Amino acid sequence: MEKPAAERLGEPVVCAALLQTAGTGRRVGMQAFAGQAGGVIGSAAAAAVGVLAGGATAAASVEALGGYQGLMFTALTPTRLGFFAVKQGLLRPSLKDTLAVIPREQVAALVLGGGALTVEVTLTLTDGTTVPLEAPRAHKGKAERLARTLAG
Repeated sequence: MEKPAAERLGEPVVCAALLQTAGTGRRVGMQAFAGQAGGVIGSAAAAAVGVLAGGATAAASVEALGGYQGLMFTALTPTRLGFFAVKQGLLRPSLKDTLAVIPREQVAALVLGGGALTVEVTLTLTDGTTVPLEAPRAHKGKAERLARTLAG
């Protein structure tokens, strides 16, 4: 996914990671659990969980990314940080829409926190704006590398 991201950003990708909007991991897990209840009741419960999971943190993350919810490819170039929607393919994921491109000098920090299934990630911009995100546990290493690269 780095090559298409580099083409869209017009620069080589220095570092990349798969991140997702805050609450995505919880929402997916809870929908799967609620769906197991079966029938009409299970479907209604799964739909309600999709609305409730994540709360205000998830809403802030979604608002900052133009209403997008889900997995994103995050690409860092020498001058930009780009966020792209990801389409899960049969064999591998691919990029869909460009969600946001932020000039690198406007990024103050990318900080990773804790978590069991997902790792909390907070993107802080120089104007004080914070964007709550998360990294799937399987992609924690790349998210850590992205944070280190941004920091120094």
